[in-house]
Amino acid sequence: MNDSISRENADLRKRLRAFVTQANENQSKLQRFQDLQLRLMQATSLPDVLENILYAYRREFDHDAVSLLLADEHYEIRRILNTLEWDRHEHPNLLFVENIQALQQAFPDNLSPKLGSCDNTCNLLFFPQHTSKYASIAIFPLIRQQTLIGALSLGSHDASRFVAGSATDFLSSLTAVLAICLENSLNNERLKLLGILDSLTGVHNRRYFEQRLKEECDRATRLQQPLSCLYFDLDHFKHINDEHGHATGDTVLRHVSRQIKKFMRISDVMARLGGEEFSALLVNTTQESAVEIAERIRQQICAEAFAMAGKIKLNITISIGCATLDSHYQLNPEITGAQLVKAADQALYQAKHQGRNRVVCAESLLRLDEQSA
Repeated sequence: MNDSISRENADLRKRLRAFVTQANENQSKLQRFQDLQLRLMQATSLPDVLENILYAYRREFDHDAVSLLLADEHYEIRRILNTLEWDRHEHPNLLFVENIQALQQAFPDNLSPKLGSCDNTCNLLFFPQHTSKYASIAIFPLIRQQTLIGALSLGSHDASRFVAGSATDFLSSLTAVLAICLENSLNNERLKLLGILDSLTGVHNRRYFEQRLKEECDRATRLQQPLSCLYFDLDHFKHINDEHGHATGDTVLRHVSRQIKKFMRISDVMARLGGEEFSALLVNTTQESAVEIAERIRQQICAEAFAMAGKIKLNITISIGCATLDSHYQLNPEITGAQLVKAADQALYQAKHQGRNRVVCAESLLRLDEQSA
């Protein structure tokens, strides 16, 4: 009997140690989840939220894969990230879907989390960047105000890591916090953008352009890299307003801004300076390359007539001035920036004077500086 009692006591002690170990592990996991949730809530920008969930979370919890799929029907989130110069192409685990129905179909059971194996359809939607399927997955819907806004997806090479019916309290809490933080950060970014975007065209405004002009000139002189400025002006825009009305003129401005923006990189800065004038800073771009880009923009705009209501078509042309800050030209960035824009503006004036619908390059900034001395 003593042997039996001893074995029972040993078994009880073993189970108690296992229970204490599991409790400690759960406590540690809970603490890490709470720390992550706190960092998400303290994140000051949308990129901060994304970095925490896509990278910090994966490292701390040793996941084989973490991906975030966001519903972005109108391309708004991607435009915000572009404005913030957060290149989403460098983050393949951040995904977007325009068709919300495809996302809803992944959660047939009243938007409950999906745990278990991953079929081809699931893999294509949530892990398209991975050629092989994961042995087990956990996919949690992100819901705000009873609306599905995305999904947090975890993948594992271990078939037993995510099993249907497993407890998901920690992860469900995390995704609820993530959904709130995403919504809050997007709202904050929208508010910030209101101060730097042109309300008519959606491109940056003069205030933002002047701020970035100083920064880019400073960087160009520090890194000894060329910086080019393009100055755009629509030809005969007053005639469009007078003949067809200001509503049509506004539509033309939006159309032209979209055409110009197609040729801009994330590192470039494009802005509407006022009226029918736009400008762009082309980072690390020589005069030769800047002229090539300007010419392609000019050809794009004048190649196809702008269709209006009532089958009326307008032939739109644009004049462009170009100036380049050479890598050897070093002055106070504020003075340099003003001279760069002034040179591009003077080149634009020459383009207008020479007959419009053309690209003209400014003289050397050094020469211009000597003339103004």
